[in-house]
Amino acid sequence: MAFYLRRAFGETAEVLVFHDLRLCYGGEHAQLDHLIFHRAGLIVIESKSVTSAVKINAREEWARQWEGAWSGMPSPLLQARRQGKVLHQLLEANAGVLRSRLAFGLLQGGFGALPVDVLVAISDDGLIHYERELPHIAAQVKKADQIPDRARELMAHHRRLASVFHLGRESLDKGLMLPEADFERTRDFLLAHDAENLRADLTGASSKQTAASSTLPVARVQPTTLHVSGKQTRPPQCSKCGSKRLSILYKHSYYFKCGDCGGNTALRRTCPQCGALLKTRKQGQRFYGDCPGCTTSEHFFTNP
Repeated sequence: MAFYLRRAFGETAEVLVFHDLRLCYGGEHAQLDHLIFHRAGLIVIESKSVTSAVKINAREEWARQWEGAWSGMPSPLLQARRQGKVLHQLLEANAGVLRSRLAFGLLQGGFGALPVDVLVAISDDGLIHYERELPHIAAQVKKADQIPDRARELMAHHRRLASVFHLGRESLDKGLMLPEADFERTRDFLLAHDAENLRADLTGASSKQTAASSTLPVARVQPTTLHVSGKQTRPPQCSKCGSKRLSILYKHSYYFKCGDCGGNTALRRTCPQCGALLKTRKQGQRFYGDCPGCTTSEHFFTNP
């Protein structure tokens, strides 16, 4: 998904793409897989690795196919909507330092009219089944390679809503074109807020945020450190010799293979939130632990 977004928007100065953006507001935490931020709106993208199929029924309940059998799964759309709500609340709470004053400096600008849309990206080789009477689901759930085109449609819609010539009813509540200075301040704030969360994990400090976090030097963050739900992850080691020179292989199930002694170590991880056994998911050379209970997902290892 990151590759598709970079290819689609990498040369567009007024379209910013964030990956693995971590936000916190009012005690609520959100980790956004991908976020498209442009001057007229925001698009939250939740990625799901599905190599078989998913289906969504008329009640918007999700099921996933695995080895020929269907089983229920948490709704990625609801997850993305919760993330979008946290994002919107965070921006609105900091509007005083991010937005310029309007109406000759008498009225403080806000983010209430800035649209936040959500999309779910399914792996290119997966299949999507949904009820015919759910056209809005078809517009929100796409294969990864279809997401950029859908994002362009949403961005064009956002710009129309923000146009002074658009008199439709929807534009009364949704329709805002951020001035360039506000756009840049908001970009820096999101980067710094994400950096402060990561830095708090590294130091064990509180992740409480203030508007002053927008001045945090992002370059000090260590991007290669792995984290699990706010706690630093200890690197795995061989159960036989203690070596950390490992790679993950698969035979019936995933396991660690030691590059020093050749020993095997079982790969068994539990969710730090609810204690459920995490399901290992491979994406390229990166490995993720997905919780079937509380939808926690974390990248915990990359094969050398």
